[in-house]
Amino acid sequence: GRWVDEDRGEEGRSRVVAKDFKKKTDEVKLNYAGTPDGHGVRYMLSKCAEDERSKMVLSDAESAYYQSPALRNKHGRLPVMRPPEDICQKGKLWRLKKAMPGMQSAGRSWSDHQVHVYVNKGGSERCPLDSQMYRKKSPELRMGVHGDDGAAAAKNRAAADWHKDFMESNIECTCRIMGLEPGESREERFLKKHIRVDEGGWELEADPKHVDN
Repeated sequence: GRWVDEDRGEEGRSRVVAKDFKKKTDEVKLNYAGTPDGHGVRYMLSKCAEDERSKMVLSDAESAYYQSPALRNKHGRLPVMRPPEDICQKGKLWRLKKAMPGMQSAGRSWSDHQVHVYVNKGGSERCPLDSQMYRKKSPELRMGVHGDDGAAAAKNRAAADWHKDFMESNIECTCRIMGLEPGESREERFLKKHIRVDEGGWELEADPKHVDN
């Protein structure tokens, strides 16, 4: 493992990450973690546009990989890593119970954890065509996830509150509710796009930083 420093403007962050080794082709396929199709986001916005009482709930997981159990190998053993020598005695190894950034399997671990939360705990159905989209019949929700970010189209404020409470109870995250009522957000970002809502409806716009002139 090694230290990685990240500059966040007025403050910085340092964390230990793993240095994984390249795996065989078949092993890499097992570590696949999907990303949502852009059509899924537009579908959720179209659901919100059907009724002015609809809400959008945006969530952002904190240190997502550390929340997901590490994948065991074919012998049932957890992965190990050699930590930086400045924080651990030389020759010692860490056995990882949680996924560590830098591991090739970290994305798969987080994806599997999300499935466990949404399907097993939340009773949602996973879309057979887009593995990053989910549906819940009661309360009525349409959900999409991308890495540590999530979005959900809720039929009304009660459904939005349920989803917010559910997410914050099962995943360490922060949630924001978008809508037209007082105290609700009018603009957020998801998948490097701006989502806005006003009395005229819902709008999706690509982030200008990611658009070529």
